[in-house]
Amino acid sequence: MEESVEDISEGLQCSLCATSMEENYIFCTSCGYPEKGSEEEQAKFHAHRILTIRKSSDARKGITGARNILFIIAAINMVWGIFYFFQNVQDISLLLYFAIISVIYLILGYWSQQKALIALILGLLVYLTIIVLGAIYEPSSIISVSSLLIKAFVIVYLARGINAALQIKKV
Repeated sequence: MEESVEDISEGLQCSLCATSMEENYIFCTSCGYPEKGSEEEQAKFHAHRILTIRKSSDARKGITGARNILFIIAAINMVWGIFYFFQNVQDISLLLYFAIISVIYLILGYWSQQKALIALILGLLVYLTIIVLGAIYEPSSIISVSSLLIKAFVIVYLARGINAALQIKKV
């Protein structure tokens, strides 16, 4: 009836993540659960865990919204490129410009699935650069109210996505 050391260590497990624990430990070394802590400590741990999961879920929604904006910008640029190509003297360089911009936004949108923070920051920088260059080329393009609202909407969504990616990085 002699118990071996292995039998004892197998019996002491974290009730949350099932990691083996030493008998004198209060907190799980893997997940931090206060296995031998007070009921209050355990309740605080669960509350903090639920709050973290909720924040992470909300942050993922913010990233998804920003990613969708990148895809929408790509589609709008391609449609505008085709529209201007057929409206104007079929200037292939203008169509090529819009196609390249569309591809850049598509790449950033797909890349944001793996590296959300850097992809969204680059997406915002590209967007702002295009706005500034457009304002330099044609200053009247930045003044219209509808144009300002759309640009502000895009900037806000991308900024929210960047903030959400920063929140996930903290977690």
